[in-house]
Amino acid sequence: MKKYLLSIILVSFVFAVQAQSISLLGEGDENISGTTITKEGSTSEEIVFEFEVENLTSSDVSVKAEILPQTTVEGSWFQMCVPGSCIVPPFTMSPAVAFTANEIKDGFSFHYKALGNAGTSTYKLRVFNVDDPSDETFVTLVFNAEGSAVEDNFGNTLVSDIYPNPANSQANIEYNLSFGSHLNVVMYDMLGKEVKRYNLESSGILSIPVGELESGTYFCRYILDDKIVETQKLIVK
Repeated sequence: MKKYLLSIILVSFVFAVQAQSISLLGEGDENISGTTITKEGSTSEEIVFEFEVENLTSSDVSVKAEILPQTTVEGSWFQMCVPGSCIVPPFTMSPAVAFTANEIKDGFSFHYKALGNAGTSTYKLRVFNVDDPSDETFVTLVFNAEGSAVEDNFGNTLVSDIYPNPANSQANIEYNLSFGSHLNVVMYDMLGKEVKRYNLESSGILSIPVGELESGTYFCRYILDDKIVETQKLIVK
């Protein structure tokens, strides 16, 4: 009876070891499987998470990567890349990537853009064995995007992010200019056609009516004292 129980334990142990055939590696080849990674950035930049995938077995395997959005900021964007290809929504699963025995591959990455929308988005990134989808590992990605303001040479805030973004009827920009400074806000459509222009001084809130505009993507260019200092994207719904 004891030998029988021991055999069951050994078989279970071997199965568990064999099931762990994939590992995710972060910076310094640290094993990040099953962990949560938090990345910080601004609402105007692309936040990138790069990682490697390791085949822990002595056999060839093929794996796929899948993105499972948990909580996302409205208007944000993501892209996942594996060696040889990248996918964007509505697709969430990569093509298969082949590994030889004990191979480690780089070229895996996740790209997040807040597109002017501050907040936190969370994704579960799952990597699994194509021949046995239950043989999987994952990492949870948390992206915190804070508003990126236009600043002068002394670090003083000049212009806030556009809000709300996307906008339906009105978009707002807060501004705080140094004495004697002049700021032009010029709004363009995707074809580069100027659709609105504002000349600002001092400080306040610029409210831009957008209800009469066609739905789509627009760009607000900030020109401070005849010098272009920033361009922000505005989505009109």
